[in-house]
Amino acid sequence: MVKVFLRSFAIQGAWNFENMQNIGFAYSLVPFLRDRKALVRHLSYFNTHPYMASPILGAVGRMEEEGAGEEEIGTTKRTLMGSFGAIGDAFFWGTMRPLSAVAAIIFTLFHWNLWGLVLFLILYNTPHLWLRWRGLVEGYTRGKGVIDYVEGLRLPVWTMRGRKLLLVLLSLLFVLFLRMAWVGGRPVLASAAGGFLLVLLASYLFEKGFGAAEVVYLYSVIFILGSMAI
Repeated sequence: MVKVFLRSFAIQGAWNFENMQNIGFAYSLVPFLRDRKALVRHLSYFNTHPYMASPILGAVGRMEEEGAGEEEIGTTKRTLMGSFGAIGDAFFWGTMRPLSAVAAIIFTLFHWNLWGLVLFLILYNTPHLWLRWRGLVEGYTRGKGVIDYVEGLRLPVWTMRGRKLLLVLLSLLFVLFLRMAWVGGRPVLASAAGGFLLVLLASYLFEKGFGAAEVVYLYSVIFILGSMAI
């Protein structure tokens, strides 16, 4: 199990346009396989979010050890990789990465430069490292039933909560920006008004289907233009 976990970090090490992560998936699965024929079978197309591959690795490994048929294993892989990939993209890359980055920037503005970097590494890496290991264990334990485990994590719900927290942090970042840029009696009122407007804007953009990363990029442009104007 530990060998598969460590190998899973290289799942994109041989990424290719034809079969995507197939080589990395087969490489990660080697400790579960008994013969070369099984290894060749897993060189077929495979693509999912790299952090969400662990539950699939565990499930497929269990099926291989139980002697499941090639068609059954292939169907399981194809069924899980698409849905898990969409969930992982939205949660980790669409929410956790920009959320961690904005939180780290806020720490840096308080002159906690090193702690900002540490905070980013902790916020972003803790969930995916935990899911890589726990997902692998649950996948091996439950087999095809691993989908129930992933569903129980409620990652789409946490994605929406993370985006709401992100808009609050973005507004706080804007308030800090104004307080640093302006001097005098007006900054407090202007900062509060600006932060409130950014909350409304971010909420509107999320409702229209914009991703968290896209909102962060837009706010970055706003901050840059604001610094030029001030």
